[in-house]
Amino acid sequence: MREFCQALPEPLTNDEMMQFEPVYQRQSWLGNLPLLLLDDRFPQVGEIILEMRNDPANRTLIGIFQRMLQYYGEMTSARRAADTRYKSRSRSRNEDGRIAIAREVNAEDAARERDSDPFQQIAAELRERRGATCSCSIDSHWLARLADDDTNEAMVTILYECESCDHIGRYTVSRAEFEAVARMIAGLDD
Repeated sequence: MREFCQALPEPLTNDEMMQFEPVYQRQSWLGNLPLLLLDDRFPQVGEIILEMRNDPANRTLIGIFQRMLQYYGEMTSARRAADTRYKSRSRSRNEDGRIAIAREVNAEDAARERDSDPFQQIAAELRERRGATCSCSIDSHWLARLADDDTNEAMVTILYECESCDHIGRYTVSRAEFEAVARMIAGLDD
């Protein structure tokens, strides 16, 4: 833009140059960018830009402008994070088809919930019978689930993961053994 300005048949007057420079030439207070690159932010910061054009000698307006850009950046970042949370939550539905409610879960609540889950208790007993371990050897951080690829109706495949060291393992048991352990844990064993 400097070359454009020099190529004009008639040079710009001082007043014209004071209006041209902040808009089209790089500004150190704007990270060496011209004000024109913030064109899409003019609705949010337009008033302060007009004040800066009307009073170019007032350096306080530059600080106000930068603070407004900072606030706008923080609001935009928070809005993006909220939109991301909303979109991820909207994909999760409960059994009635409604959007699931998000709640904070601390480690103690998760462990208590896992310990009271009958499937986790069955998987823990079967894992212990097989002597399954991981590198960190912390038995209280195991989380088990049924394998998705299990198509054999006579067998049950369980995946287990250590939440401390991310070790993942799997074991397969007969459905009869799985049911026997379930009866034992439920206290229905004769």
